[in-house]
Parts: sequence; C-alpha cells; structure tokens
Amino acid sequence: MNKLLVFHPEIAPYRVDFFNGLFARFDARLCFFFRNVRNQTFDSRKIESRFHFEPVYYVREEMGLIRWMMAIWRELSANKPDMVFVMEYGLVTLISIIHRLVTGGKYKIVSMVDDSYDMVANNKQFTRRHRLGMKIEAKWIDEIINVDASAAEWYRLHFGKGLYFPIIYDEVLAKERQKRVLPISERLICEYGLEGRKVLIFVGRLSPVKNIETAVRAFISADIPDSSFVIVGSGESEYELKEAAMGCDNIIFAGRYDGDELYAWYNIANVLVLPSIREPFGAVVSEALVSGCSAIVSDVAGSSCLVENGVNGFVVNPLAEEEYIDRMKALFAGETPLRCPLYVRPSRLAVSFSERMEKLTQTLNSMIQS
Repeated sequence: MNKLLVFHPEIAPYRVDFFNGLFARFDARLCFFFRNVRNQTFDSRKIESRFHFEPVYYVREEMGLIRWMMAIWRELSANKPDMVFVMEYGLVTLISIIHRLVTGGKYKIVSMVDDSYDMVANNKQFTRRHRLGMKIEAKWIDEIINVDASAAEWYRLHFGKGLYFPIIYDEVLAKERQKRVLPISERLICEYGLEGRKVLIFVGRLSPVKNIETAVRAFISADIPDSSFVIVGSGESEYELKEAAMGCDNIIFAGRYDGDELYAWYNIANVLVLPSIREPFGAVVSEALVSGCSAIVSDVAGSSCLVENGVNGFVVNPLAEEEYIDRMKALFAGETPLRCPLYVRPSRLAVSFSERMEKLTQTLNSMIQS
C-alpha cells in the first residue's frame, strides 16, 4: 500500500468522508494545523468522532513559526512518503517543494485547490498571496485536485495538470445520517409550522457576498402558494435581510445550526438556494443534493458543476432576480407539500462518491508508480 502524507489546515465536516476514503486506500498519515475550522464554531469533537484515523496536530499558534516549520520538515524526512498532499498554495506547499529539492526526495506533491472557475479565470482569488502562490508554486506541483470541473479544465490548459474531485459525500453514510435525524426534522416541522408547505432553504453565513437579499426579493415576488423560505445561519447581514423580508410571514430566520440539526433541515427542504456573488465551492449544495433536495445555484459557485439544469436544479446568474423567480416556480411545481411522518429521499447528486474515490485512487497510484 502506497504511503501518503497529508498536510491540511483542518477538517470541515464536509471533508471527513474524503479523508476517511484516503485513509482506507493508502497507508496515510494525516497532519492538521488547527483543531477547528477557522471563523467557524463547528463542534470539533463531533467531527473527530467520524474519523477512521488518528489525527496528528501541529498547531502553529501553540508551537511558534520555527518549531512548526521544523515539525513539517521532520514529517517529510521521517515518513518517506510516496506522495504528499498539501492544501492550496503557501508555506506548507513551499516547504514540501524545497524539502524535495534539497533531499532529492522522490515523492509526488499534490495540492487540493478550492478555487472556482470564476476565481481563477477572472483573477478573483481572495488574496494576493494566493495569486502569487499559484504563479510560483503550481509549476513545481505534480498534480492539482480541483473541486470545480471547469477550474480543473482551466488548470490543465494553463499548467498541464488538474484533476476534478468535487466536495461530495459518501452516499451510504449520508442516507444513514438522514434517517437518523428524521425525528429532529419532524420536530422542526412542528416548531416552525411547516407541515403542508413547500420549503425553500438557504444555509450559510449571512453576509453581503452571499447575496441572500436577491433570493429574498425573488421569493416574495414569486408568491408561490403554500411555500416558506427558511434562512439557516447568522451573520452581519441579518438586520438588512429582516428589513427586506418585513411583511412576508413566510420567511423564517431560523438561526445557525450545525451537526445533526443542520442535516435535519435538509430532510425538510424541497429546494436549496445558493445565490453567492463569490463562492469557491459551496458545500451546502452537495449536502442538499445528497439529501434529496433540488438546488438553485449561482453560476460563480464551484458547486454549480454538481447541478444539471432541469434535472436536479438550475444554475443562475446570481444578480438576475427574474431567473430566480422562474426557477423557483419551475422546481416547486414538481414538489409536494411536507407531510409527517417523513422518509429519506433518494440522492439527487449526479456523481457517485465511491466511483470518484476509486478513480482518484487509481490515478494517484499510477502517478506514484511513474
């Protein structure tokens, strides 16, 4: 079994299945630099309870920069990996490249990059450091894994490398989870008076970049009978959104949820909307689709690659309010109102986690052998 050394900032809930998949298929050692996702309040203990591996932590803030860099160097030297996984561009990637050059290491370096096509093609990366890192480091990396299919094509065109592996879930485990949280879903239906209604949902941070106000205005204008719009999240735009929704009793601000209670909302929703004007991926789309929802997704979001127009949702111009109205009406026309008891719905993801994982494994093993 080939040896894999993984350096990653932290594991968000939506990446656990992927790293468990790597651990099952490789002799993998996984090292993380934060104990929780930055700028988030996920319960790290619940996330770790899903790991099939024992994580190693090198927390930079606790160790100091020099000790932290030395720890990474020692990992590369001591473990003699066949392949090293890094995240994006930056210091860890640079250390891995320099270590290989200095020591004559034979390992391959693979970077996981979350840029959407809009970000790379239109030079809209979030930071200058990221843009600079891409220009300097990408040519020294052996392969780049992209979450957006179009971004993978862009990387292949510009750097001659680019694998596509979206943020998706193990379908079997997802169904087990959705079944487990059905009682929570039914409690939420009663709590918010949603029985007999069709539900549009937004999940995420309430901030200007998420462009939620456009979806709010479109929902009000669409005036779909027996429908509710549930906004799950919190953030700096909450006051403005409540102002925009004033007078519409069918818009519910449910607050922030995570873990089982968040997954329970996906059992309830008929359609998820992600109207962002900038979005590297948008894992909520994958969460919703695997739970049986349809999705209306901004065309700048990387997760738009998971949506087949007219099949499991629609991809829209994030600023075109009329598009949202038309797509909401079209999708809700095919939905039935909520009735308890609920049942677990079939996945609407057009891609299979297990098939993608096997294909990636074959590709990585071939790289190692080359």
